[in-house]
Amino acid sequence: MFDAIKLGRRAFLAGAVTSGAVALSSRYAFAAAEKSADAVGIWGPPVGPSIALAHLTESSAIQDAAPGSVFRVWRTPDQMRAGVASGDMEITIVPTYTGANLFNRGLPVKMANVMTWGLLYMMSTDKAVTSLSDIGGKTIVMPFRNDMPDLVFRHILGANGMSADKDVNILYTATPLEAVQYLLAGRVDTAILPEPLATASILKGLGASIAVNRVLSLQDEWGRATGRAPFIPQAGAVVSDGLLARKPDFVTTFNAQAARSTDWVNNNPASAGRLAQDYLEIAGPVIEKSIPYSNLRVVSAADARADLEFFFETLAQQSPDIIGGKLPADAFYLSL
Repeated sequence: MFDAIKLGRRAFLAGAVTSGAVALSSRYAFAAAEKSADAVGIWGPPVGPSIALAHLTESSAIQDAAPGSVFRVWRTPDQMRAGVASGDMEITIVPTYTGANLFNRGLPVKMANVMTWGLLYMMSTDKAVTSLSDIGGKTIVMPFRNDMPDLVFRHILGANGMSADKDVNILYTATPLEAVQYLLAGRVDTAILPEPLATASILKGLGASIAVNRVLSLQDEWGRATGRAPFIPQAGAVVSDGLLARKPDFVTTFNAQAARSTDWVNNNPASAGRLAQDYLEIAGPVIEKSIPYSNLRVVSAADARADLEFFFETLAQQSPDIIGGKLPADAFYLSL
């Protein structure tokens, strides 16, 4: 019965636990207002770190330092790249390797921090799948060929004596949502999904009497494959050179408040879900239940540099272009 699923992204995520659209709150209307001259343009995609940014922009620390600053969500990579290039996105959450790529291509950005240490999970409707050893011969649905999740998964398979080209069949989709739809429609029984869609797939499955299981964390498997800690420095905040020139002290304030807001999100997931749902246009309970799996922790880019460079080098072994062909220079990593 799921072959006919044609849900848009907003409808799918809202419908994961509720019926009808999520009502827009006054704070969402405020976030759409024109920012003042003192304000900073703070952006992020609809994923875990942006939950913290929703809280951050409402804090007195940020409003005192940059009155009128608001948080907005970017929806596509093209929108993000255009916003960074124009300078409108003075601070934005991006995948860390995207930040490296932008820097290496000459865009005026620096990495401020890492805010999430991995959002990737293997999900399955097959109860027999409980580990990597159970996926031999299976079709695994994966969003985005040759993007980071694909490269990480291939590295993990190789470290476990498996080949992504011989031992499994990877079916690529154009979006993560499409991968969820394949899973719930029964076209495949196993998928690699990011949060919060991994959690959304579980909740949407419950509503259709489909048991979607969280089989394993790719963060844990990455740690086992590399001999390092079980975390992936997946996404963080980049800041524009224009902001660093215009408000040189603001980025330090931002980083400190990002850490406080992230702690608040981790300790108050239900409240965080209610706060962020209108910003991200994702149902609050989905956000709440995804937070424990979002590995939210703020580390300055300078302090995370060793982890970032190992991550970049590992990705570049398979696809040098993903980071723009080389490791970023020293100036990329801000010390805050």
